[in-house]
Amino acid sequence: LSPREIKFPKVGDVVVRTQTGTRFVRLLQREELAVFENQGGSEKQIWTHRFAAPVVHVRFARQDAWLVAQTGAFTTEVWDVRTGQRIGRPIEEARLFAQDQTPTRPLPSLIDPQQNRLLTRSFFWDPPDSATYWFGVWDITSGLPVIDRMKTINEDVEGRPQMENAELSEDGNLLLLSARDENVVVRECIQLTPPAEVRAMLPDAAEGLGGLKIGED
Repeated sequence: LSPREIKFPKVGDVVVRTQTGTRFVRLLQREELAVFENQGGSEKQIWTHRFAAPVVHVRFARQDAWLVAQTGAFTTEVWDVRTGQRIGRPIEEARLFAQDQTPTRPLPSLIDPQQNRLLTRSFFWDPPDSATYWFGVWDITSGLPVIDRMKTINEDVEGRPQMENAELSEDGNLLLLSARDENVVVRECIQLTPPAEVRAMLPDAAEGLGGLKIGED
């Protein structure tokens, strides 16, 4: 969580503030947020939005120009703080769930520094001692997944540490994974942007492996 984000917010709480404190978000109802601006000690409501499910995480991004809001239905939406217009399409993490791969709790989503991709993270606790994490990377404009949904579980038969932390690299081209309390030690990485020489092979690979005929675009 960001130090400016409140965990488990209640109705009426200010759930997150900008770095300068001039703008903040208040939870009006479990499904409704309002963005306020502090003008000379008085509060002015800029815009409000009601979501289809209770809001669980809210944070600012892109130097506080964007607002990232998540609901308990595993939907992430990105909004322009100034205009109240949504950026891109809603990202529906649940579209990738399978019957036996459904998490119980969404973890905070992150936007890459290039503002093109969004990382979703979710969690499932299987008592007494099994924890499962899922990670997904999405294109913000289209709302479509960039990679298959990844799963890590703490019952690794090879004895490797479980990958519980995930971040996007500065250029947004890598998904970086690390174990618990190892935020600076990258254990694994997934390349999100294929090299140019590989991209040229994708149409032939799709036809040969999947029986799909697609164009070079």
